[in-house]
Amino acid sequence: SLLNTVYKIFSKILLSRLSPYTEAIIDEQQSGFMKGRSTIDQIFLLKQAISKYYEFNKGFYGIFIDFKKAYDSIDRNALFKKMEKHGIPQKLIRLSKMCISDSKAKIRIDGEMSENFLINTGVRQGDGISPTLFNLAVEEALQKVKRLQRGVKLGVDLNVMAFADDVVILSESLDDLSTLTKSFIKECQTVGLELNEDKTKIIHFGRHAGNVRTNLSIDNYSIGCVESFKYLGVTINSKNVEDIEIQSKLANANRCLGACTKLFTSRLLSQCSKIRIYKTIIQPVLMYGSETWTLTKKNEGRLIVFENKVLRKIFGPICDEGVWRIRKNRELRNVYQDPDIVALVKAKRISWLGHVHRRQEGTRLKEVYQAVPAGRRPLGRPKIRWCDQVVEDVTRCGGSVDLAEDRVAWKRLIDEAKNRLRFVTPRQ
Repeated sequence: SLLNTVYKIFSKILLSRLSPYTEAIIDEQQSGFMKGRSTIDQIFLLKQAISKYYEFNKGFYGIFIDFKKAYDSIDRNALFKKMEKHGIPQKLIRLSKMCISDSKAKIRIDGEMSENFLINTGVRQGDGISPTLFNLAVEEALQKVKRLQRGVKLGVDLNVMAFADDVVILSESLDDLSTLTKSFIKECQTVGLELNEDKTKIIHFGRHAGNVRTNLSIDNYSIGCVESFKYLGVTINSKNVEDIEIQSKLANANRCLGACTKLFTSRLLSQCSKIRIYKTIIQPVLMYGSETWTLTKKNEGRLIVFENKVLRKIFGPICDEGVWRIRKNRELRNVYQDPDIVALVKAKRISWLGHVHRRQEGTRLKEVYQAVPAGRRPLGRPKIRWCDQVVEDVTRCGGSVDLAEDRVAWKRLIDEAKNRLRFVTPRQ
């Protein structure tokens, strides 16, 4: 949407007036555009559920829901009724109505603009209050699913998670999953939302995943079953194998590197500028979601190999006795003194562990992290757990998990991790 500056200021003021009400109304299963919540909350919850159920030889199902043109389909009258039902003052409802009413659009066809036409449904794309209005529209559907329970049992009944319109419903059986999904779809239809059948997928998580191969029928929709799905920018797979996600992130980072190669080889930019480009453009692509990674030595090596590849582009070859050659790994580390990518990932994990520990008792994030599923572990060597790796890193840095409550001490520990937890090659 094309919005003028005065309207944007007004929209921001209105959002600040709505925020106290939305924070009280919208429950913790919704993380989208809510203060103190992020995509990492939902990614961490889902990965912890998969990991813990896998550890205890249990399984569950997840349906990843996609809507057809979610923001453009909201029934405005239904939205305002929901706002009234939630107890939002009439003045704020009238102002919200004023913001999205009488919105118009044009279509460009072969370079020519059409006449204006009214848009009677949906919320404006790019408007500051649109995400909040969308959250209010779907909150009742999420609450309805939560009340039904029948989800994954990990301290709390974990049956639905959402980040705006990215929703996943979890249950231990297909029958319960179908019941929860039908309830959610039915409530969403009252505000104009329709399921996108082609993009909605089901995954069976656990050691015996893959038993479900055919499409499943849920409320007249035929939903396909897959073994992996891209959720909130992270590849989630049926057995929580981290290799797939890290390979995906490395592929994205390599594409980023390809786009920046001319900058890295340019003589017009200083090495400091090139390093800044690497840290601000490539590293965030590679490290998104790394707070939740469980790393093997093999994957640590892959990350270092990629970083060395970038550094060779930045620092260029070296003249050795009149012969130009590429820099060796140890030579790269001599000129690049900053913490390596592995140390940064481990520091981010420690930072996230502190965030989880500081959460109030009873919150889903803390309950799921501390939970132990009912049942027994199968025979054999267990998979490496996220919590074990991060606690070990904390110990190696001379700290303990109890320090998490002290933000200053925990920040010092994170800084220490960046220096102490650098990657060490087998030869070293």
